Amino acid sequence: MTNVCNRKAVGALLHLHALTGVHWGSGSSLGTVDLPIQRERHTEWPNGAGSALKGVLRDTCREAIAAKSHAGDRTKADSDSSIRRLFGSIKGAADTNAGALCVTDARLLAFPVRSLKGVFAWITCPAVLTRLRRDAELAGIEYGPFDFDPATAAPAIVAAAVANNQPSPAWIADGCPLVVADEFLQLDDETLTIAGDRITELANWISEHCLPAGDDYQATRQRLAKHLVVVPDDVFTHFSKYATEVVARIGLDYKTKTVKTGALFYQELLPAESLMYSVLIVNESRSEDPESGSNLLSELTSMIGSSSVLQVGGDETTGKGYCSVHFSQGSQS
Repeated sequence: MTNVCNRKAVGALLHLHALTGVHWGSGSSLGTVDLPIQRERHTEWPNGAGSALKGVLRDTCREAIAAKSHAGDRTKADSDSSIRRLFGSIKGAADTNAGALCVTDARLLAFPVRSLKGVFAWITCPAVLTRLRRDAELAGIEYGPFDFDPATAAPAIVAAAVANNQPSPAWIADGCPLVVADEFLQLDDETLTIAGDRITELANWISEHCLPAGDDYQATRQRLAKHLVVVPDDVFTHFSKYATEVVARIGLDYKTKTVKTGALFYQELLPAESLMYSVLIVNESRSEDPESGSNLLSELTSMIGSSSVLQVGGDETTGKGYCSVHFSQGSQS
């Protein structure tokens, strides 16, 4: 199994399930959408900056420590040994050290798309699953093997569909409620035929490992296991580019109740129900207070675990960016 180079480091996957639309902002744009979301340069799949996610984790841990040990004083909590070990010392501290926690960009795992039957599907693709396998192994997490291997099963079937000018194939789990007339799927404006292989084991693994384990999430886990669909890479890219939410935002003049000049703009959101993950690598403490990566990861999950929902991205005051969080912890390197 591939693992992190530092033999004393431990890994984990931090899973994010969007409860509301998420705006990982990328700044202004010259296109029709004034405020687009962040995207990977080479795939154009939505993502979220690791630096922003790490800041959210630090702030959440700081709040937990302040409430527990410092009578709500955030400034004192920022200098707490747990914060210093995990995230590094604050600017201007007498003794400085880098943090032990490494947080990668949040990566898209499953994207919600409306369906003619079954309301909506979570779609993913072979390229995303190949990356997930690689990242899981980096974090020391057992992934598979499954009956369905997208890297070998998909290319030949997709190539045959293209050569014969047929609809794109889709791979589904047993008992999938999205199938129309026992023959095809209708996802938004895309018709897909049912491929022969089933992804039941894969869908169950993602359902069990990438969503919270509580009873309140049991129905969501069961739904994901049946509603997960693997589509070709190009189809996934198409939906993740053109099936995001775009909403109009306005500012009103207080007296006239009309739109202020220049106050109408369009904002892009990653839809609610999107599933993302980030790779976490925790090294040994770099501070004068030594601690193992395994113990530091336990501290982190304990502090974040007390807050099962995090707010990421912009527009917190309009209810955007609320995500449930779940850790999949790997073995020590």
